[in-house]
Amino acid sequence: MAGHPGAACRTQVADPPCRGGEAMHDGATTVKRNTVMAALAGLTPGAHLVRLDQVDSIYQRDTFAMEAATGMLRSTNHRSRTVLVFRRP
Repeated sequence: MAGHPGAACRTQVADPPCRGGEAMHDGATTVKRNTVMAALAGLTPGAHLVRLDQVDSIYQRDTFAMEAATGMLRSTNHRSRTVLVFRRP
């Protein structure tokens, strides 16, 4: 995150494509969740990360603390997804 304009933000939002077909439709690649979480470890202490995903992220507890999780019943293609809120200690 060094040099990334979001590094100084207090909140980051991540909404990755759910599946490979959706990623291709959006012109993106599938997301490696652990790589994304490792990259976001450079967030300012106290900053929040809000993820909308079907899968819980792999993260290190000394890097992020989960503060909240809630379900969202209707999403693209009527999938249920989870809103995960992490805080950078």
